[in-house]
Amino acid sequence: MSLNVLAERDFVAADQERFAAVCGDRNPIHMDPVAARRTIAGFPVVHGIHALLWALDSLFQYLPKLAPVASIRVSFEKLIYVGDRVQVVLSHHDKQRLRVEILIEGIRALRLEVALGDPRPNQDTGSNEPLLYT
Repeated sequence: MSLNVLAERDFVAADQERFAAVCGDRNPIHMDPVAARRTIAGFPVVHGIHALLWALDSLFQYLPKLAPVASIRVSFEKLIYVGDRVQVVLSHHDKQRLRVEILIEGIRALRLEVALGDPRPNQDTGSNEPLLYT
């Protein structure tokens, strides 16, 4: 199977600091090598949402005219350690859905399934209730 590499990078401590400043998540497993050493991870790990947002950003830069996104499903499968070299790859793309993965040395760490299409019902109910998407 041929994979389209959309982006590649190393997450470094400075990335962790910037992301923590924005989101407020300063959990020591992400920020403190000494504290992280005492966890099951053993070393600082990248915020999962940071990795997800980077993957989505890479996807939308690669496919700027993508059809509307109806839903996304994410699976965090492997820890990404600070310093890991990671790739965002587009492993499947058709008119109805696509799959994006973050790989570490060819091993999947994150899987993102995106369904394409209008996320709203076809009829307008006139309701002011917020729409909920899955």
